[in-house]
Amino acid sequence: MDPFMGSGTTGLVCQMIGINSIGYDIMPISSVSIKAKEDILKYDTNEIKTLIKDIEALNLPSNYNKSTPYITITEYRLISPCFSNGDIRRLLPLI
Repeated sequence: MDPFMGSGTTGLVCQMIGINSIGYDIMPISSVSIKAKEDILKYDTNEIKTLIKDIEALNLPSNYNKSTPYITITEYRLISPCFSNGDIRRLLPLI
């Protein structure tokens, strides 16, 4: 019994190891995070691993310069209002 379920971590762990549990929380928003966490159990990790391998095996075009004309989120002027300069420096290698 978890009378302060919050984001549902205790209930999720119980479900993962086969223990019955009951939880509730006064905050209605808790149900959103609980459902999101519960959905993790529905993922097929082998499928995700296969997708990652498929993505890693893709060949990028030789003229790819880490930005595209049709996906503008990589443009500095669009991301600079959202992140600090330090965060942008850490994010840039990812895009």
